[in-house]
Amino acid sequence: MKYEFYQNLSNLFILIGVLLTALGGYGSYHFGKKSDKQKENSNEVVSQQLTGKVDSLLKGNSELKEQLLPFQEFAKNLYPSETNEKALKKLQEELQSTKRFVSSENAIIKGELQNTKDELFVEKNTLKDLSSIMSIKFSGEWNDKPYPSQVFSTVNDVYYLLFEDSKKKFPRIEFYATEQYVFKSLSENTSEFTVRQSVRKGSQPLGSMIDVLDNYDIINVFIPFILYSNFKKPLIKISELRIDLIINGKIVKQFKRDVSFSADVKFYHNNKSQAWATIGLKTTMNTIMEEFK
Repeated sequence: MKYEFYQNLSNLFILIGVLLTALGGYGSYHFGKKSDKQKENSNEVVSQQLTGKVDSLLKGNSELKEQLLPFQEFAKNLYPSETNEKALKKLQEELQSTKRFVSSENAIIKGELQNTKDELFVEKNTLKDLSSIMSIKFSGEWNDKPYPSQVFSTVNDVYYLLFEDSKKKFPRIEFYATEQYVFKSLSENTSEFTVRQSVRKGSQPLGSMIDVLDNYDIINVFIPFILYSNFKKPLIKISELRIDLIINGKIVKQFKRDVSFSADVKFYHNNKSQAWATIGLKTTMNTIMEEFK
């Protein structure tokens, strides 16, 4: 009984093996067909993609040929003895050479333009001429006017305006009379002194940049009195100071200050026939030019 059981069990295993073999064979056949179909479809897609790319390349090549045609004709006209390929090659080299030349010329032109721009800037901002028109209103006590009605003053010999740098880093600027000065009586004891002046050619700060004027912060003015004996008191009171600053022929700055202070009238060194009132102003701002409007 025991051996018969094992025999029946072995026969069952054989049956199961046969069934598994049959299922394996069918599965292999069925899924093999499916795999072949999938590969076929995939190959077809790849083939279509490749065909599309080839068509696109052929089309692009055709368009490129059409675009190159004018260049081929131009190159052939330039180099008639060469083949199309060699003619195009030479044309390419010629164009590259021309491009390098143009780039080089552009760099030169750009540099020249920058130099010209710099030169124009320097030219525009160089101090070539510096002059002024100064007028001072003052009053005092005198028996008769301490100045004549008509003055024949010296020209380009005496300065009546002086700019200074309190730090003493820059040379002072002296404005010498370029026309005869004028005294004008405004009332019995009030007058106005006016003089046109200029910095002498070759003197500082001519030739420098205009912004050199930013370094000056002291204004000194001088009023001459050649009839000193007419003063009751050698003292005047300043009520207004105005300076028009003319840079390179144009009035570009104006300094005007209403003031109220006194200035002594003193003899000029040992010259007893001529006296001066000296007025020194320290600017309320950092520099003179900041006070000019």
